Amino acid sequence: MACAATEWRHAVSSKKTEQVYAIIFGQMRDEFGVAIPTLFRVVLDYEKAALNAVKRVFPHATVQGCTFHLAQAWNRRRDKLRLRLFIKGVQGVPKSLEVER
Repeated sequence: MACAATEWRHAVSSKKTEQVYAIIFGQMRDEFGVAIPTLFRVVLDYEKAALNAVKRVFPHATVQGCTFHLAQAWNRRRDKLRLRLFIKGVQGVPKSLEVER
């Protein structure tokens, strides 16, 4: 049976640059020391700077995007393109957008 450990770390920064993220992840790496497992997975939102920094600091880690943030981005895009009307079905579509039969 595999053992899974979850570590939550929070850092507050006004800058979201790759360099700042590398410092934060470097501190985490130093705290873990030699205790970093060989199968190491990092789940992040889709900030490019954070993704690049974690790949640099933890080169052997599996980096995965957060499904919550992915769905949130898809929903924002759907709403921006006004596609929600079509997802809800014909009842939610204004008459001007209905297809004539």
